Amino acid sequence: MQHLKKYIILLGGNIGDVLNTFQATHNDMSQEIGKVIRCSSVYQSQSWGFSTETPFLNQVCEIDSELDANEVMKRLLRIEEKNGRKRDLQAEGYQSRRLDLDILFINDEIINTTQLTVPHPRLHLRNFTLVPLNELMPEYLHPVLKKSIRDLLKESPDNAIIT
Repeated sequence: MQHLKKYIILLGGNIGDVLNTFQATHNDMSQEIGKVIRCSSVYQSQSWGFSTETPFLNQVCEIDSELDANEVMKRLLRIEEKNGRKRDLQAEGYQSRRLDLDILFINDEIINTTQLTVPHPRLHLRNFTLVPLNELMPEYLHPVLKKSIRDLLKESPDNAIIT
């Protein structure tokens, strides 16, 4: 029998009705990946790594799943597409999007393959990730950096205002 794994997923987007897209994504994740246990509030921030007029919305969700990491990643990519994500393979760097799904953590696992890096390699540099994470799990110890989410947020080099 498979063991349940706790996946921490970041939802982000800034095109279209993002709140409706997030709701559809919650439904899709519960059907395709596992039980959505809880989600943070939805936070608004400016774009990170590029410039756009439209602010981003972000949310962190905790999901219990029996699936392995590669299968979850495949299904997340499918959910992105289903909800209108179109990847511009010609574009360089970051860009506006309808939906972006990232695996931040899987239990205390450390994965470093060409397909997947967990914990997410830049989560500790981004307030739009740290603020919702801090709401859900401030005491959680980052398995690589060995610091709590609360401390990572305090030490964050990002000065973006998250509301």
